[in-house]
Amino acid sequence: MTTAVLLGFADGGKEFIDDTHVHGFRDGQLLIATGAPGAALDAQIVRTVPVRDLAFAETCERDDAPEDGSGGPGWSMTWPDQ
Repeated sequence: MTTAVLLGFADGGKEFIDDTHVHGFRDGQLLIATGAPGAALDAQIVRTVPVRDLAFAETCERDDAPEDGSGGPGWSMTWPDQ
């Protein structure tokens, strides 16, 4: 399973950042870190984005075999029950 961050910008643009998760925010900056959520102190911050530029930001998971039968990869905004 792969995670990514979906950024929705205030100007209407969107961007996926593969193999990352929303780690939190500090000093008006959204922190984006490598790997899956839960890395805690082992997470490596790879990008910061000013919160003022964002409409939303979400950690997503990639499903390489979506249930809709489309055959291609899909993205889900919800996490399966753990």
